[in-house]
Amino acid sequence: NCQLTFCTDVNQAMTTWKKEFDLADLPDSESYQQYYLGHLERFCYGRHAESFIFGGDIIPILNKILASSNRYDPGSTNSGQQVTMPDVVRVEPPGKTPEDDAANKVTESGADGEDDDEDDSSESPAVGHKVARQMLGSSVFRGVITECKNESFVATFTDGSVVEMSIDEANKARRLFDTEWSKLVVDADVPKAVASSIQVHNAVNSEAQKATRRPILSAEEEKTTEEYEKIFEEEYDGDVPNVLVGLEFPKKKLRMYSESAYIPFWQFVLRRLAERLLEGGTQSPRELLNLEKAESVKLQQG
Repeated sequence: NCQLTFCTDVNQAMTTWKKEFDLADLPDSESYQQYYLGHLERFCYGRHAESFIFGGDIIPILNKILASSNRYDPGSTNSGQQVTMPDVVRVEPPGKTPEDDAANKVTESGADGEDDDEDDSSESPAVGHKVARQMLGSSVFRGVITECKNESFVATFTDGSVVEMSIDEANKARRLFDTEWSKLVVDADVPKAVASSIQVHNAVNSEAQKATRRPILSAEEEKTTEEYEKIFEEEYDGDVPNVLVGLEFPKKKLRMYSESAYIPFWQFVLRRLAERLLEGGTQSPRELLNLEKAESVKLQQG
């Protein structure tokens, strides 16, 4: 506990401030001291803001992530009213300078041999033009026209789907791509070449992919935990990408499982997503590890 006292000595005030500053060298989710305002208990929290971002290869499960932001179960009378949309954010490592950012923009602009600007949507649709399509609610998938057939156009999207469109649908899809491109460049400050790219890049290096899986929970802990998201968690020693575009949910808390237990909203989404994956039969890292070991034994036995 701390007690507030009146101070007239500047040096003492600076010493006290420095001590408080050092104590507050914590995430803003952790408290380091408490005090009372009347009969009410109050806490002092750390000075470092934390954000939790969903990144990586999330396109195949994007709609499951969005559905997991609904605090109500499917089929509930409120199930369609409580989906919380995340922000699309750009994450850079700490200490990055504007000069580094400018250098990256130059490098990225030629990385895939693509022009800095998006396609001119005033032209007639053609093979190679980039398109976007709203699918399964509010999710937008990007793609490219790969084939022209008489008055129709075939486009392949980043989720693997192949869609045949009329000329009007193709023009609409190109305009939507331009809109999404502008959001990334203007609002999220994403380099033009990166915003134009429809390539899906794997952020995990080859060495990390070859490494043995290391689930963070033991086999016994996996059977008893209610923190289902940890069943899918693995230790990772690979490189962190220089720039990552991901999803950030609002910083709020929700009650989970009991009236007294509140967890951050990002954790709520992650837990609901893990529950959905388990119900759908998705293999956990431990199950995949056991499968890989069995296959390795088979190969060794010939």
